[in-house]
Amino acid sequence: MSSTATASTAERPATPDGFVKITEGEATILFPSSDEVFYNPVQVFNRDLSTCVITAFAEQYLNERSEKARKKLVRRLGEQKSDEPAANAAKGSDTDTSTATPTKPSSSSSSSSTTTATTTTTTAAAPPDASSSTFLQEHAAEHPRLAAWRGPQDAGFDRSEHGISVLEALAASGLRSIRYHKEIPTISRIVCNDFSEEAVQSIRRNVDYNHLDPHHHVIPNHGDACMVMHEHRSKGSKFDVVDLDPYGSASPFLDAAVQSVSSGGLLCITCTDMAVLCGNYPETCFAKYGSMPAKRQHCHEMGVRTLLALTSRLATRYGRYIHPLLSCSIDFYCRVFVRVFDGAAKAKEASTKMCQVFQCTGCQSFHVAPLGRTASTKKGGTKYTPGHALDIGSHCADCGRIYHMGGPFWSAPMHDGEFISKCLDHMSSNKGKYATETRMKGMLSLCKEELPTPLYYTVSGMASILHCQCPPHSDIRSAIVNAGYEVSPTHCTAQGIKTTAPPHVMWDIYRTWVRKNPVSEKVLSKDSPASKILKGAPTTEIDFTYNKAAQPRSKLDGLVRYPENPAPNWGPKARAGKRRPEEPKTASKRADHSS
Repeated sequence: MSSTATASTAERPATPDGFVKITEGEATILFPSSDEVFYNPVQVFNRDLSTCVITAFAEQYLNERSEKARKKLVRRLGEQKSDEPAANAAKGSDTDTSTATPTKPSSSSSSSSTTTATTTTTTAAAPPDASSSTFLQEHAAEHPRLAAWRGPQDAGFDRSEHGISVLEALAASGLRSIRYHKEIPTISRIVCNDFSEEAVQSIRRNVDYNHLDPHHHVIPNHGDACMVMHEHRSKGSKFDVVDLDPYGSASPFLDAAVQSVSSGGLLCITCTDMAVLCGNYPETCFAKYGSMPAKRQHCHEMGVRTLLALTSRLATRYGRYIHPLLSCSIDFYCRVFVRVFDGAAKAKEASTKMCQVFQCTGCQSFHVAPLGRTASTKKGGTKYTPGHALDIGSHCADCGRIYHMGGPFWSAPMHDGEFISKCLDHMSSNKGKYATETRMKGMLSLCKEELPTPLYYTVSGMASILHCQCPPHSDIRSAIVNAGYEVSPTHCTAQGIKTTAPPHVMWDIYRTWVRKNPVSEKVLSKDSPASKILKGAPTTEIDFTYNKAAQPRSKLDGLVRYPENPAPNWGPKARAGKRRPEEPKTASKRADHSS
């Protein structure tokens, strides 16, 4: 496997005047003292997580491509071998016809001929051994295109020839691309693009400072992100990975992105406009993402699912569909990793993976309704029809308040547990590689534990509605499992609980809890949701006995799951830009979070 020269093997020059040297991972980059391009250390977790995910994806993707090449090659070799006897027989038949006179064969000769044919069939060459690591290398001369699809486990794998291609469409300083190429051994080339001329100059400077080839390794490019992606829509020019990390919303770039990624490739998307996705500005959310948010305790997960829904709808336009590998709400942004596949038949299923939510305005009760459904035809086929309305009325059965309707948003699983296991295995075999390793392990473990059901409740939120003492999480989880339902934590918040239990069972748990821990009548107004909920009698037998099966594995293992904010005044930085000459340096507030 070829490797790229790194700073460890070549001495870097001294830091030029007017620049600050920053090291992250295996990359060391120069930032100007001015603020045309800014470094935000809060985003180290984003880059660490992305490096881990792309590493695991690249190995899986290249192995899948290699296996596909092996199957095609075995089939072609088999066709060639089967054609050879026929060609030889035809050649021999032509020769016999021109030089011999046909005679009636005797019974003995007929028997001999039959025996010979049988023997020939029996001793035919066995199919080639495609499991050998040298299989593709051995047939590179006769089938060069298929042999080029080698995986990391194949002999002769060279990252420059057989590795994956990456586009970082909004690169800023180029730090992310440089880290990818130096830390992921299966990447062939990275196109590092930015629309800002100052940013491209910074990229060139940092590529050179890290001793990378700007023509083959990390390729600086000055251009509009959408135009660059549109120029790579044709087959053979698509990227295997497209990374979008803009300031604010990624929605303007998604249509071009889903077209420029190869079939089976990876799309990495960051959105920092969580205030919009979480429902503070519903009109803006609908304009950017085509969904109406429901601003409730589960707003962060709904924001992630809204982004997935938009990505799925855009992919469906071009006969493509998505498969989420990991979808996270992190700090002040969301980060999703989805694979994009070609397939018009599978793309038709997109409506069945969308839903609307009916959210009570008085309590945390919510109901999810699929946007589409499938039905079998008489001939055994499948037809797609609109979803059915829910029989829940216009007012909440628990508190009597009206429902608000939100969506559509993604209702299928947000994570691929098997892929997350590969990421965790990669981290286990590369301990100490990532600065945020402890947090990464906790986040990935939480995502792996999550139930696929949409949205969640919050323990403290439901207690605040009833004005009661907040019950321990272990009691609530045990009560849910003892009632026959599933429960899991959510990575979005430490207070969240995902469950298959319907709303009335959740409120039965709290009604039973309040009976054991009474609420003062003074805090309950006559028409409040709390008063109406507590007036209802529980219809489910609730048992708070401790159940170990209800406790998250990540908690039992003592993982760091919900770390504190890393620094004071922590959060996103302002948008990048040039400072006016007359402005003093301390007055500038412009910066870029995504460098």
